[in-house]
Amino acid sequence: MEIQRAVDVIPEVVRVLLDKRPAHSEPKHPPRECPTCGTELEPEGAFRYCVNLECPDQLRGRIVHLCSRRALDIEGLGPKQVGQLIDAGILEKVEDVFSLPTKRDRVLELDRWGERSLAKIEQQLEQARRPLLARFLHALGIRHVGEQTAKDLASHFGSIDKVREATAEQLMEVDGVGEEVAGSVVRFFAQARNQQFLDAMAQAGVQPASEQAAGPGPLSGRIFVFTGGLQSMSRDEAKHRVEQLGARTAGSIGKKVTDVVAGDAAGSKLDKARELGLAIHTEAEFLALLGK
Repeated sequence: MEIQRAVDVIPEVVRVLLDKRPAHSEPKHPPRECPTCGTELEPEGAFRYCVNLECPDQLRGRIVHLCSRRALDIEGLGPKQVGQLIDAGILEKVEDVFSLPTKRDRVLELDRWGERSLAKIEQQLEQARRPLLARFLHALGIRHVGEQTAKDLASHFGSIDKVREATAEQLMEVDGVGEEVAGSVVRFFAQARNQQFLDAMAQAGVQPASEQAAGPGPLSGRIFVFTGGLQSMSRDEAKHRVEQLGARTAGSIGKKVTDVVAGDAAGSKLDKARELGLAIHTEAEFLALLGK
């Protein structure tokens, strides 16, 4: 294959060099069934997806994502712990995460589980019952809905009920949401199993905090990219600060980006920003901008 660098570091296949293949080679065909549960895979472009929400690997992945730092942020429920709880039959559905306190005797029978670690998780589960709407939407694992899209949906609709009831046309009114993303969101909330999951989460006391639709702010209309390390705050905190002021954030340099904040050891994003003539801020200039 001939490959080239795409965006920052992602390799992109340019073309396949068929004449370089060994004479005895045979073409490879993508699998038709999930290797874990045997469910027929759903094709989407070059990818194949298992759509069985009860598949052990799907279950493990969805729970790990739900508990991840950028979702509900339940520390102590990583891949190893989640796998252990699934293998023990303690976690059979994603929503079972919030029933762990009722199964504490079974949990404490497992290796490397003690009163202190379980008590810490119980405390974090209680805090996770009132997540920000954007975090909750991201935690659901809706295909094509990443962290930024979840923030945009939360800002536009304000409540989980309004997102659940939104039509594809209403979803596409959100900046950055196209037909593919809108269709994915509609399909997710239309599935009976996902409706049961959301209802079970509500019964467990999980209530995403409603958010008012974002009004114009002093940084409205601007899109920030951060590169390098900041001394005064984490990158996540910096993103949150500009979003509170009406701006949006992005993970890579694109045509719509307006501002780049360059910290220590800034990488290739800074070089690309210079090539495009974008506004570049040092950390001191960024802090001064926030102060205004």
